[in-house]
Amino acid sequence: MPRPRRAMSEINVVPYIDVMLVLLVIFMITAPLVNPGVIELPSVGKSSLPPELPLEVVIKADASLLLRERSKSAASERAVSSAELVAALRQKQKTHPDQAVVIAADKNVRYEEVLKVMDELLTPDSSRFWPADTYRVGASPQSFDKQYVRDYLLNLPWDMKSPPPALPPEIVRKTQEKYTEALRRLTSN
Repeated sequence: MPRPRRAMSEINVVPYIDVMLVLLVIFMITAPLVNPGVIELPSVGKSSLPPELPLEVVIKADASLLLRERSKSAASERAVSSAELVAALRQKQKTHPDQAVVIAADKNVRYEEVLKVMDELLTPDSSRFWPADTYRVGASPQSFDKQYVRDYLLNLPWDMKSPPPALPPEIVRKTQEKYTEALRRLTSN
């Protein structure tokens, strides 16, 4: 009967060490000869002014709004309506366009109230389009934005606390036509 072969328990590592030493010598010789690539990174302009503290819009538990302005010397807080809030923030953003706005809500505030404030604040003036040929100073212009839906909802006997009523198909169709007309006017020559 042949004897079983024993597993070899030794590994000769000398050839590996020789290869590593040769590679080390090659890297040591070639490293000073290689010119590193220069990467042009963009530079950032440094402002001499410190950043503005953010404006805070506070939504209290009863859904009332406060506008809080902080500065390094003092802080002011005043109660505002939704329209006053938008006007005050737009005025403030004219003088400090990089100033952040933070919305802070009481934990008991419904999420819909936060969304309503965000919608008011994020609706840029540039999204409100009026036809120039029908514009008259002092008159409410015919608009191409969601003002049509707002006007419809404001004329309903709705308390604005309960879920909104469904929009009739005629209002949806008319609003869609207004946006389509705005797109046509903006993209045609």
